[in-house]
Amino acid sequence: KKLKPLNERVRILLYPYRKVEIQHVPREENREADELVNQAIDEALQE
Repeated sequence: KKLKPLNERVRILLYPYRKVEIQHVPREENREADELVNQAIDEALQE
């Protein structure tokens, strides 16, 4: 629910680029990206 407004904003910003496709990938199916995001969050919180 919290991501819906962000998703809508991204779609507005990407509108001029009509060939862009946004596809949801569940966390369970994209472990590497999830690990990288968690690492980035941890590093940002340490600063």
